[in-house]
Amino acid sequence: MSSYKLNINGISVGIKKVDDNTFVPKNIDVLGEVFTTKTFNIERSDIYDNTPINAEAKEWCTIRSFCTVVTENLKEEAAILIESLRMHHEQPVYVTCDTPTKLFLEARGFKDIIFNCSANPSALTALNRRYFSGKRHDSINRFHKTAPIMKKMEAMSYALRKTTNTFFLDCDIIVLKNLQEKFTKPVCLSPHYYPEADTLKGFQFGFYNAGYVFTTNKQFPNIWKWLYLNDSSFYEQEGMNRIPEWKEIETFGEEHNFGLWRDLNDIPPDLKSLHAHLSTNLDKDANPQHLKMNVNIRECANNILKNHHQKLYKYTQTVLNLHKREAFIHFGKCA
Repeated sequence: MSSYKLNINGISVGIKKVDDNTFVPKNIDVLGEVFTTKTFNIERSDIYDNTPINAEAKEWCTIRSFCTVVTENLKEEAAILIESLRMHHEQPVYVTCDTPTKLFLEARGFKDIIFNCSANPSALTALNRRYFSGKRHDSINRFHKTAPIMKKMEAMSYALRKTTNTFFLDCDIIVLKNLQEKFTKPVCLSPHYYPEADTLKGFQFGFYNAGYVFTTNKQFPNIWKWLYLNDSSFYEQEGMNRIPEWKEIETFGEEHNFGLWRDLNDIPPDLKSLHAHLSTNLDKDANPQHLKMNVNIRECANNILKNHHQKLYKYTQTVLNLHKREAFIHFGKCA
């Protein structure tokens, strides 16, 4: 299932290995277009599978659960995710986390949250030793953490043991509207919808975002895990390009999952969710380019919340400033 690409004058064309000495193009029409035209239409649907959800479907799956992964440094963002979910959804939320995060979220008083405390530091260290020591994802950057990423698949499996389907959301997702769609396929993925000039980044970083996945298929988390460990050049995300080879998919529209990879000057009018780190806890691990993108999407997200979702905006500011208030109280007691 390994992925290979042929680069022709800066244009990447997907190819696949037939035997030890033979490769063939994944799509002969795409290869032919590279040689017969001066321009290459990078919006072609055959670059990646972009099958919209069928708005005319007569029967569809109702969301039965949500799931996420959180470590202590992102516990405030998880609280924002759950608070924003609870404004629009009542389904149970399965949270894979560490013990301090569990205690923090329990103190917020959320209803119907099921915790799986399997992401404590010792467990993550064991995962790194077993799967990632000296392997491909070890040194790509300091921002993405290999072991917590694997917990995504575990979080989905945990939820799918309890319910018939689940919607995985990264803990830095902010829900603005009800996320129910007319789901009819086993897997629904969220394309990045890169600006046109960046579309081919999908071959390097993935055409689908790894923080926003709905599935009704109990085997899907294992497929995703296998791709992550065996056939992905950028963490768990680039390997998602091959998910359509394993399972039939459909895709979320542009109103979902608006994040730093998008054109921040082209915000969909019916925005349903944001993908942004509102806290600065991970900024220290970002390279200069990534840091700039983080700062820009944070400013964009805060403006959207402040101007259109005042109640949620006030909640985000309260949660993100809790540590300052606690520090002030502690200082007062010491004084």
